[in-house]
Formats: sequence, C-alpha cells, structure tokens
Amino acid sequence: MKCPNPFIRRENTVCLDGAWLYSVYGKNGEKVYESTIMVPFCPESVKSGVKRRTESFERMEYTKNVRIDRKKNKRYILTFLASDSSSCLFINGKAVSEHDCGYLPFSSDITSFFEGDSFEIKLVVKDELLENEKPRGKQSIKPHRIWYERTSGIYMSVFLEEVEKSYVSSIFYTPLEDLSGVRVLAVTNDGEIKKAIATIGGKSYEIKTNVASVIRPDEIRLWSPDDPYLYFLRIKAGEDEFDSYFALRKIEIKDDEKGIKRLFLNGNNCFCHGILNQGYYPDALLTGCEEDFISDIRKAKSMGFNMMRIHIKIENPLFYYHADCIGMLIWQDFVNGGGKYNSALITLPVFLSFKIKDNHYRLLSRRDENERNAFITFCQNTVLHLYNHPSIIEWTIFNEGWGQFDSRKITQIIKRTDSSRLIDSASGWFDQGSGDFESHHVYFRKFKAKRKKRSRALALTEYGGYGLDLSGRKMTFSYKKIKDSRSLEREFIKGVRESVKENIEKGLVASVYTQLCDVEGEKNGLLDENHDMKVNPEALRKSAEELIRC
Repeated sequence: MKCPNPFIRRENTVCLDGAWLYSVYGKNGEKVYESTIMVPFCPESVKSGVKRRTESFERMEYTKNVRIDRKKNKRYILTFLASDSSSCLFINGKAVSEHDCGYLPFSSDITSFFEGDSFEIKLVVKDELLENEKPRGKQSIKPHRIWYERTSGIYMSVFLEEVEKSYVSSIFYTPLEDLSGVRVLAVTNDGEIKKAIATIGGKSYEIKTNVASVIRPDEIRLWSPDDPYLYFLRIKAGEDEFDSYFALRKIEIKDDEKGIKRLFLNGNNCFCHGILNQGYYPDALLTGCEEDFISDIRKAKSMGFNMMRIHIKIENPLFYYHADCIGMLIWQDFVNGGGKYNSALITLPVFLSFKIKDNHYRLLSRRDENERNAFITFCQNTVLHLYNHPSIIEWTIFNEGWGQFDSRKITQIIKRTDSSRLIDSASGWFDQGSGDFESHHVYFRKFKAKRKKRSRALALTEYGGYGLDLSGRKMTFSYKKIKDSRSLEREFIKGVRESVKENIEKGLVASVYTQLCDVEGEKNGLLDENHDMKVNPEALRKSAEELIRC
C-alpha cells in the first residue's frame, strides 16, 4: 500500500522515496558533506547509503527534482510521514511550511508554488538532540544499554497526492456506544462539499461533511484479535473519491462478577498478553518496511501474544493498518521528551520503590513551560493521527518518569480528546493515581500483586527481559543472562506462570514481556536483532493458552 493515510487512499498518489541529494552544512554555513541518500532511510543508517552520524549543530538539506503531468483544477499535496526534527519546506526556492516534530507527519499544499510539470523540493532539517525538551524517544548521542543510535532527518516515506480543488482532508471514525454502527466525521479543505456518499458492499449511505454522521451497516460484525473484521468502503465527496475502512469494537474496564476490575473487549473478558516492541531494525534504525511489519506481527501472534506495546515511538501508518488486518491489540506509548534525565531518579525504582509528585519540573527534567505545553499538544496530535485504528485500545502517557509532568492533568486532556480508549498515565513508577491502570514494571524478581480492592485495573506493563545473546559481542545488556534457546523458553514459561497467571485472580488484566527483538546492545528479545526467532514459538504459545483471551 503506497499512500500517506490508509483511511484516505487515492489512486493519484506518487511515492517520492528513492535517491535524493543530501547536503550537510556546519556551524558557519560551510558545506561539510554531500552525497546521494536513499529516502526514507535516515543518514545514520546503512540503508541510506550515507552511514554518517549527524551533529546537533549541523543543517541538513534534502533536494529532489520532480516531474509530473500537471492537470488544471487539481491540487497537489506533499506529505512527509516523519522528519526528525525541525523541518522547513521549500518549493522552487520559496518557503512553504515549517514543522517542529520528529514523530508526526506533515502535509503542505504546494499547488501555488510551481508552474508547469516540474519543480524542486528542498527540505531543510535540524536535529538538535538533547539541546531542547522535544520528544526524542530512545535516541542517544552516546548509545548504550536501553538507549539507541540517533535518527536524523527524513526517516519515513514522502508522498505527492493529486487531489480535487475541493477534497476530504481528514476523516474520523468512532464506533457507537452500542456498536450498532459508526459515527463518521469527514473534514473538507474548504467547506464547499456539503455531503458525501459512502458505499459498503454495494449499499450507499449519505453522510454530511464537517459534521458527524452515522452509518449503521446491515450486518454487524465486531473486530477482535480472533476475528479482525474491517468494513471497507468507497467514499465520493463531490469529485473527490477514495477508499477507506473502519471497524466496530469497544474497550472498557468494569467489575466482573466478583467485583474485580477487568478489561472487556466487546463485552467479553479480555486478558492482554503483550510484548514490548521497540520497532528498530539493524540496517534501517526506526524505518521498517511493510514486510517487516507483517512479519513482526505474525511472529508475535505465533508465540501466543494478542497485544503489542509500541514502545516510545510512533510507527509507520502501514504498521497499524496491518495490526488492524491481522488482529493485534496495540498499547501505544507517547514519545518521551524533556531535558537530560536524572539517571538515578529514573532507574532506582527498579530496585527501591518510592513516590514523588510530578509537578517537580526541575527534578523530572521539565523546566521549560513552552515545551511542556508543546508536549501536551503533541500527545493530542498523536491521538488524532492514530485515532481510526481499531487495533489501538490504549494510550501510555509517561514511561518510568522520563520527562514526566502533570500526568493527572494530561490524562484528563487525553480523555477529552479520545474517550473511546484506555489510558496508562504513568507506566512503571511515579504513579499519581490517575488513568485506568495501576501500572507496574518488575525486573529481577517475580511479580506478586496484593489482594485488595482496587479503583483501577492492575497491569504488569514490563517484566522479563531475559537475554540470550547470539551476536558474540562482549558488552551487551539484559535483565538476566540466558545460555541457550531451550533455557530462554523455560525462563519465559516460568515468568508467565509466576508473574502473570498467579496474579490474574488478584485482578491482573494485562502483561507486557520485554521484549520482541534485540536492539543494538540490548539483547533481551525473543527474536534477534535481525528479527529471526531465538525460540520455538509453539512452546511459548502453549504457555499462553490458559490465560483469559478475548
């Protein structure tokens, strides 16, 4: 699938991946490097053809000449799925737009910036890693342990869409509370289009634009990991036409017959047996391809997992599309930001539990009020970007105190933005009592939950981390060294039994094993860094069969 948005798939879309001119300029504006780069791979990666680490003071310029068959009364929308981090777009030397987030896409109408059939794209990028409090995920200037190589510049695909003069610019689907249909909000670029026709399986439904409308399909079939049913539809709004899809599902937490908080999917008790997915690839870093996404999801399902926690990154839209199609529940992290972290503060809770209030901005590396406000906006925009995917059932706001602040306030804001999903306000520690989960990270020992009445659901959102290193490196990291594949299988099964199964009767509703794949020096994956199996998936799958399933 070659399109910037799987919910608005138009025929006249061109992918601009491939060879671009890549130039780097130093502190004084002098050119220090120039070569061809293979977009969408970042310059630090092998697949880019550059394999050069960008310095925070450097300015990158990406240039590409494009030729199209330009048509009258059409508009041309240029989309970058991700560029880290501050980007300025120029068409034929004219400034078009700016974007200051390395994890979300940005689109620009470039129609008025060129004449004829050809034009020059120039994207100017600066990535001032650790010189501000912007979201950065696990990127590091000095990769070690759980911190990885930095990613600079363009690292996801670039698209050019030909659209009508008036067109649908975004669309949002929200399942009705009773799951009898879906609420549709189709937003247009100029307000000229007043209605649209949505066709599902030969039946047409009229919907209004720019206000919510309801579609009630004749056949109601709910989405779940075991039956990931999608409603595919064709939408015609004026002259604009595109393909789209939605699903019907409901996620909630409520008391079971014993008064214990449980997670329910479509009214059925559902235990989330999850695995942590960092989404890194050895030769491409943050940039996976469609085949990678399909393979990773299928391998996780083959090992018995019904949930992935997407950890401290935002994946390519194609990843979530295939999670929707294959049937994998997603817990989605917001990408952490903040200044340089206090190492002792964020690591000591692994061994010693303590509490702090998260309005201590200086202590938690959140001094800049403007950046705090920008982070809240970033979280809201992340929700809107991923809103339609039925596979995503939860948002994780903060992880282990990394750049944490005002989690109660942000939880309320995200609930207002999206009331259809669950929220883990503080995964691991520094819980402020908000959100839907009492969320624990437990390493080096088994997890023993207290038997008590809870106001929130109980979740073990990280555990395990058993390390089988097949790379031959001397300096690697894991939470427990394992000697061979059979031993890794035994330790995993033991961990599931002792830390997961034994706590379900006490209210445990979800677990997240660390982790799917090895990443750089962190060797605690069930797959190696090339995403190949270290274990017999069937052995792991059997250990999950007794868990409560959706």
